[in-house]
Amino acid sequence: MRVFFKKTNGIVAALLCAVIVLSLTVDFGKYAKKSSGEFDYSRFIQPISEESEEDIILSKNERLLRYTVADSSMGYIHGDAVQVLESGEKSSYVSAHSNLNYRFVRWSDGKTEAKRRDTVVENTELKAEFEYIGFPAIYITGTSEIDDLTDEYLPVSVSLSNAEKEFSFDNSSANIRIRGNSSAKFEKKSFKIKFSEKKNLLGLGKAERKDWVLISNHCDQSLMRNYVAYNMAQSFDGLQVAYKSAHVDVYINGEYNGVYLLTEQVETGKSRVNVETEGTNDDIGFLLELDSREDKNSSSCILIDNLKFVIKSDFTTDGQYAYAKKYLEKCNEAIKKGDESEIESLVDVNSFVDMYILQEYVKNFDVGFASLFMYIEENGGKLFFGPAWDFDISMGNDDRIEDGGYEELFVGARRGFGIGHEWFMLAMEQKWFRDKVSERYTTLYPIIKNKISDAVKYYLENKTELEENFDKWDIFGERILFEPESVIVNDTHEEHFRHLVLWLNDRNEWLYEYFTSEEYKKAGEGFFDKLAK
Repeated sequence: MRVFFKKTNGIVAALLCAVIVLSLTVDFGKYAKKSSGEFDYSRFIQPISEESEEDIILSKNERLLRYTVADSSMGYIHGDAVQVLESGEKSSYVSAHSNLNYRFVRWSDGKTEAKRRDTVVENTELKAEFEYIGFPAIYITGTSEIDDLTDEYLPVSVSLSNAEKEFSFDNSSANIRIRGNSSAKFEKKSFKIKFSEKKNLLGLGKAERKDWVLISNHCDQSLMRNYVAYNMAQSFDGLQVAYKSAHVDVYINGEYNGVYLLTEQVETGKSRVNVETEGTNDDIGFLLELDSREDKNSSSCILIDNLKFVIKSDFTTDGQYAYAKKYLEKCNEAIKKGDESEIESLVDVNSFVDMYILQEYVKNFDVGFASLFMYIEENGGKLFFGPAWDFDISMGNDDRIEDGGYEELFVGARRGFGIGHEWFMLAMEQKWFRDKVSERYTTLYPIIKNKISDAVKYYLENKTELEENFDKWDIFGERILFEPESVIVNDTHEEHFRHLVLWLNDRNEWLYEYFTSEEYKKAGEGFFDKLAK
């Protein structure tokens, strides 16, 4: 079992508690650069809840053996961490495992083997100690110049180092191409890697797969927005599919190319979006993406009331396409009517509510445009939302939404400029859906606070590694895509991160107050239309 103990590492603890004098503060409602001020990271840190242990009563000849960790952010114990033994009896095996960016060093008794078993004659505590080693490194070799890469695959060799032995490898055959749409035009490219043999990179997936993604986050100078959103999605248990991610240093032909976010490709499979796409029956499973960029005459595009749904999984017959189209039409009609029972017969409402809240929380402009994934389960199963994807221009990083401000509804309100997901707006016109959102946000509010806390601790632990990206890419003060002035004015990576964490905190407080307000609960017909005026 994993046993987590309170952090005691001196450097990190000092950072978490320190009040650091900085040059940026935030006005309520609008973010503005100021000449001086104080920024206290500790106010965002949530206390670690420690599970209380029942008192262990020992007989005269029994001894208590505990295996613990010096710092729970660095590693954990695999095996039975608390054992009651007869004096002189051997324990069962345990091992110390490091988290990403750390390495096991030694036990408190000086032993350096991570796996151990012990014989004790007195009550004993053995503590595993770890050290920080930085981000894992991915080396891509074979392309003559990065600019040669296109949306066509090219053969390369890939190595992964600065990670646990089980995740490290040398010179694995793969193919690589540029990925993304707007991001494909950035100077710092994002990549899709297809390995010749399946791998579970850094243990991020549930199983080994060939396809992996390196996201450049070039228009997000905090480098954290996708990371925060993916972590948050994993805590929203209404979303049954949510991907893990990890920052890595990427080298191309030996040259450092910056910090990237490694994650899984959105695709079907037992360890990813687990729907059955094989067979000749019409009601196979389907992976779908809302993507307004798709050609409406494409063989995989389903056009419903100006919404373009693209089938992203394999299908082989006209009957299968027709089934997916008919199912989406039924969902669309049910959502337009607003009948709760009819919608629940077609759509997994828990994922509908959680995806709405996630997209609303981050104020994602793309929610009605592209990168919104969902899937239909096989054999007449329901439509589910997920996995969550693509958040680099969310969380105050888009000047088209209140100049990046954190207030107001966006996803659930008609804003009058044609961008938004009709299904979410229609759902929010129904009292039963609004009630579910209010109840659910009350549950998610402390979870979101914890995720903000995790982001702050992660930043403080990895600050130097993240900042090195901008030694390669000196882009502070530039508008890469849609960044508002309140983002562009930030001169350092730390200022970008502070801006983000303040936005996240203020947005959570604003939405909690709003979704639990009497005004929201008593909202009548036309209430949300007024928000567009």
